[in-house]
Amino acid sequence: MQDYEAIESEEIVEVHISPNDKESDREDTTVRAPRMIKALGFKVEIKQPLEFSVGEKVVSLSPVNILTEENKRKLESSDAPIYVIGSGKTAIDVMKQMANLDTGNRLNFISGNGTNFVNRDRVFPRRGLLAKYSPFSTLTFPDFVLQMAKMHNGDNSREVIAYLKESGYLHSPIEGATNFVMGICSEDEVATVKKALTNPSKGQGFQSTSCRRD
Repeated sequence: MQDYEAIESEEIVEVHISPNDKESDREDTTVRAPRMIKALGFKVEIKQPLEFSVGEKVVSLSPVNILTEENKRKLESSDAPIYVIGSGKTAIDVMKQMANLDTGNRLNFISGNGTNFVNRDRVFPRRGLLAKYSPFSTLTFPDFVLQMAKMHNGDNSREVIAYLKESGYLHSPIEGATNFVMGICSEDEVATVKKALTNPSKGQGFQSTSCRRD
């Protein structure tokens, strides 16, 4: 992520851009132009770490800050337990990266009902996967959405999700996951997180805790 400062005059706009991460090897950049268009989109604010009344006994990190060099060193050098909260796509991304760190057997994962994802390799197969998934039996993404819409009657969400999981179009690293919010994951992502959840090899392994809401 980067910070910027714009200085405007009648003739030119000068924008100074600097990286947020002070340890980044990126240099500050200055851009000069006759005009500047602020195309900020929805300008979604980055989630900030939570604050706890116990002070430094609990350290909260937002997903965007987990892989800074400083926090990677802290995560690997500490002996405190680490908790990843949630089972959506951001949590999967975090767990996939955390599985590559040397954190010992300190990783804990807390989910709700668990989240299912569209199988990216099944619905968007690359050329090399056509031998695995026959093009005559693989749904395109619009086909998948249409089939799901036709099956759903307003009261059978779990049955539809279960059928699509059995058919291989939905998958999840969480055993018994029941939620689905149109997220997409590759088989490699799911396999990596599953391995971290169930196989404490090299001293690593997630302890999974499910807080289900029926």
